[in-house]
Amino acid sequence: MIRELGFSRCYERHDTCPIRRGYGRSSGLSGILNTLGLHKEVQVMSKRGFHILMFLALAVLFIGFSVHPCAAYSPDKSAGSVELRIKKVSWSESKKLLEVAGSGASVKSVVTLKDYSSGSLLGSVNADKKGDFKLALRLVKPPCEILVENADKKLKVGYSNGSPKVCGGGGGGGQASRSHSGRFSSYAGTSTCLSCHVKQAEEVHSSVHYQWAGDTRYAVDHVGNFGDKLGGINDFCIYPDINWLGKLTTVRGTQVDAGCAKCHVGLGDKPTPDPNFAQLENIDCLVCHSDSYKRKLELIGGKWKFVPDAENMSVTILQAAQDVKKPSSTSCLNCHTNAGGGNNYKRGDIEEAHRNPTAALDIHMAPKAAGGSGLTCLDCHGGDGHYIKGRGTDLRAVDSDKILSCSTCHSSSPHDSDRLNRHTAKVNCTVCHIPQFAKVAGTDIHRDWSASGVLDAASGLFEPYHTKGLNVTPVYRFFNGYSTFYKFGAPAEPGSNGKVSMSAPVGDITDPSAKIYAFKYHTAKQPMDPATRRLLPLKIGKFFESGQIAEAVALGTVAVGWQYAGHQYAETERYMGIFHEVAPKDSALSCSSCHVAANRIDFRELGYELRTQRNSKALCASCHGSNKAAEWQMGALTDFEKYHNKHVTDKRISCAQCHVNLK
Repeated sequence: MIRELGFSRCYERHDTCPIRRGYGRSSGLSGILNTLGLHKEVQVMSKRGFHILMFLALAVLFIGFSVHPCAAYSPDKSAGSVELRIKKVSWSESKKLLEVAGSGASVKSVVTLKDYSSGSLLGSVNADKKGDFKLALRLVKPPCEILVENADKKLKVGYSNGSPKVCGGGGGGGQASRSHSGRFSSYAGTSTCLSCHVKQAEEVHSSVHYQWAGDTRYAVDHVGNFGDKLGGINDFCIYPDINWLGKLTTVRGTQVDAGCAKCHVGLGDKPTPDPNFAQLENIDCLVCHSDSYKRKLELIGGKWKFVPDAENMSVTILQAAQDVKKPSSTSCLNCHTNAGGGNNYKRGDIEEAHRNPTAALDIHMAPKAAGGSGLTCLDCHGGDGHYIKGRGTDLRAVDSDKILSCSTCHSSSPHDSDRLNRHTAKVNCTVCHIPQFAKVAGTDIHRDWSASGVLDAASGLFEPYHTKGLNVTPVYRFFNGYSTFYKFGAPAEPGSNGKVSMSAPVGDITDPSAKIYAFKYHTAKQPMDPATRRLLPLKIGKFFESGQIAEAVALGTVAVGWQYAGHQYAETERYMGIFHEVAPKDSALSCSSCHVAANRIDFRELGYELRTQRNSKALCASCHGSNKAAEWQMGALTDFEKYHNKHVTDKRISCAQCHVNLK
């Protein structure tokens, strides 16, 4: 009963405690009775019976507060215990002043500070009625580490503002300038973070980064659903749901960590919608917030779990936990550069070279000293708590309601030329400012699952046969913000080009909300059921170990509850928006790159098709006669500009007179 009423250990933040916020739509005694399922019974009880029941309910409420108050989240400690915490440890070299502030001491009891290395007493103070304390001590020489003692509590702490020079620091006072030095003396995993950061953990739990699913408002035929990576099949590593975590055996006989969730922000369990204790404790805060943290897989209680990889860390796990900060670009790149199985395989515009980018690679991410803007990933994608701004055109879910676009920083008329600014109404910035992508590492252009795997000598595992492209020219399509997707389990119906669409942008030349965008175009050959024509999942680990597809398909099909009856192959295609690797402005496309060169943009395919006839005559001859029309062979930009401006600017001739699909 206590558990059902919400009196089990609650988090420190009272607004998350069921006692404080009520259950469902009711609160107070009414909410408690609702939880017990007794509210309707009370309505028909006698007045005497109601008083008895109310007394019992209030007694339970009293016991709940007495036994299990909403104390700090600490599953390994009895409810109500308070941990000694240090809020500030600073040293001023000029003033020779040591300042220490903390909380959690026994009320009005003595708090002493000692030099941890020598044991000598530095000073003492009495805590106030709340258990808070402050000390300011003038010392000849600062201690490098401090021992704080109170009653039976002891806490070893460093500084919170940079180590003193005598301790090897820059003169302020902190252990490697760690942001959380002194706030805790041991790290027990995510439960340590939850003692202060429940709200943040709840944000992470509901985010696309944790759920691998979310609001699909921009996914045509998926609107109103909750999905994305989980529940969806793709043309790279196929189906994450049945390839979560595990160990694979290489051709050398060694075991290595594997599974799609190697880049999940959890500690091993799959996400569930309910933000219960187990789910919040499954969040791995350090994988994003500590650059020095590394992890590895271990089998614990029959489940694969991530644990700190101390052997490959340059600091202790306590130091890594104390040195947390906002996610750096390094943290983001740790996962995103290797999506699809290797460096830049999947996205095409996020590669290992972004760790130290040149201006030529990415003018936004290159440091200012190298001629770039010095932007980090969070500068564009942050700003909404733990919900990430922006959506890849081939991603079903959106994480944040805040829109990410070039106009967030640049105006809608960013050029000095009116002619160029007119283009922004129909041409997205990526078209001109990302002439090529995959500038350093080649990107996967075609993946053929029908071919035998290729052994990667470095990893000792097999990769799917694939073709890479370097300095790839984007393809161009209209996009209005919405996308289509293949739905897992549906018949794979090919389009007019014979390929099954895995994801494609929505929009065309007639759509007033659509613009032309730059895309990576990816094709694949994927296993398909010959009878149902469903695209089939793989147990991808089996393929990585053997390089053979047949068993991997059979195991994958059975793993999702389908009957395996053989397979054939379907040709698939995917359009993936390109938004990174923006070039310096002097490397942007010129007018002739699109309007004269024949190999950059296929205007006919985009809908800018010239009419062949007008008024039953050849297009140009319908006004100018056949002899004059034959003279106009546009081979240079000046020719194009001359004749196009003559008709559009001078004569004010409607676009529809010469072009199909235009008004």
